[in-house]
Amino acid sequence: MEEHKDWGVVLQLVSETCGNAEIVGKWRDYCNIPGLLMGGVANCEHRSHTSVLFAFRWMLQQKINKLQLLDKYDWFILTRADELHLCEHFDFTTMKESDILLPTGEHYNGWSDRHLITRSSMFMKMINITKELVCRPDYWLNKLEEVDYELNIEVVQKLIWDDMRLTVSEHPRSIFIVRSTGDPASWSRGRSHPELSRFNLKVYQEISNARRGRFAVPSTEPLTENKFDALNPKSQGEEFGPDPADSRVFRPFQESSSPDNRSGGGT
Repeated sequence: MEEHKDWGVVLQLVSETCGNAEIVGKWRDYCNIPGLLMGGVANCEHRSHTSVLFAFRWMLQQKINKLQLLDKYDWFILTRADELHLCEHFDFTTMKESDILLPTGEHYNGWSDRHLITRSSMFMKMINITKELVCRPDYWLNKLEEVDYELNIEVVQKLIWDDMRLTVSEHPRSIFIVRSTGDPASWSRGRSHPELSRFNLKVYQEISNARRGRFAVPSTEPLTENKFDALNPKSQGEEFGPDPADSRVFRPFQESSSPDNRSGGGT
């Protein structure tokens, strides 16, 4: 996939495919909402590079359609190249109660975007969050402005999945993400761990969660409430808590002097 210095190029292309000339480019109004939503878009002050994740999802949809992959596979996993597994992957083919399967934890007030599993019949709908945002800007601007904490892809993903009536279950976590020398990731510098010699941990508590996940019994009931694990890192069994360099740790809004203006807390 082509890299862009301004990922707004891709989002603008998405808006031109919506079939409504009146909303072309209106997605840029998301830059006016405090959060991480449009990081990576030129002239948008949002931190991080979250817009890359939205752009990749739409580009992935185009590639899957072009290669006609939906009829060739029963299941799809949208994952990352920087994940390490402590053991074999959980047998997700036994899970039939929900539309989407996620590893336990790391939801950051929404649903985690790092490792998504679903049947081929639901995959395109699951990753359609980019076109939802870009092609329905008035609807989602109103929804997002009602959120009382910093916006990230996890929060947006949960809002859209709820709107689509998609159900979610968790499977035991056996994975954690790492950083190697030369990794261009910007949101976490990584921290060393005594059991890892070649990598740093991007999210320090994940390795403890992965150890416990190896022996956990998966939940088969769809989840309706977020566990807000980022708010209580010690509940995950790691005394060090989350990496302070992780820009996606929960930050509530702080009220400004004007009741009509909200500013994002923390940097």
